Amino acid sequence: MQESQGDKGNKQRHASAPNVKLSGADVGLTVDEVKHLSEIIDEVNSRAGKGYDSSAMTKVMLQIKDLLLHSDKLKTAAKNNTEQDFEFSFYDNTDDALIEGLSQNQDFFGLLLSNNDIKRRVLGVFLHEVYKELREQP
Repeated sequence: MQESQGDKGNKQRHASAPNVKLSGADVGLTVDEVKHLSEIIDEVNSRAGKGYDSSAMTKVMLQIKDLLLHSDKLKTAAKNNTEQDFEFSFYDNTDDALIEGLSQNQDFFGLLLSNNDIKRRVLGVFLHEVYKELREQP
């Protein structure tokens, strides 16, 4: 249990919650979807002469899906159309999500690369888990 950081005089204790669901990060994949995406990534690698890691690209695809789910244009189109008619709006608006994701990632990665204090603070969150997982690998 951890002490609340509110009122210093109030020594209430709260159960720590190491696993937290992030707002807007509820998108997930089934085992079949992961397998299907891996097959698509393998095909993309073959056709484009790339070497994208399936696991990393699946996470990128989840980010894109999340951006699509937060699109007001797509929300409106989904509410006002059949799925078949929605397809037109969906593909018309995917570039917006891709550009937004690229912009967010470039901006955030650029910030991390240019500010060691922020980089250490943000990436330090993963230090223990990365160390632990790498130590356990054969």
